[in-house]
Amino acid sequence: MFGAPEVGSVQGAARLPTTFPDGTSNIVMFAEVYATCGWTNDINFMYGSLWADSNSIWRACICTNTSYKDPAGAGYPACFLPQNRPNWRTECDPARAQSPHTGGINVLLGDASVRFVGTGISAATWAQACDPRDGAPLGNDW
Repeated sequence: MFGAPEVGSVQGAARLPTTFPDGTSNIVMFAEVYATCGWTNDINFMYGSLWADSNSIWRACICTNTSYKDPAGAGYPACFLPQNRPNWRTECDPARAQSPHTGGINVLLGDASVRFVGTGISAATWAQACDPRDGAPLGNDW
């Protein structure tokens, strides 16, 4: 989630690389998400990720930690860990990134490199990798 989180907005404000003091090679910009994601097994109560739709439920974003994908208050919440291979109808949490790959998830970093992040990453390291302004070094599991 980028923008102006201190005021609860995902719009505007971030400038590469000046507002990323952690460095662009240590920041997750994009991660995989399922096109459709839910936990009720009822297609009427599933969330999706469509880049072209402006409805917040369909935003292809992570780290808002809410199923409706709007910032929950001001600031950066500690980004929830991604899910590895959840069932898209019965186990999928739309507030998280999801990966169909065994053992991890592909992410795009701020320097335009792609990295495969293993499922053994800690919640603390994942949250630090998703926050461009925390100034914290990434853990050994990165």
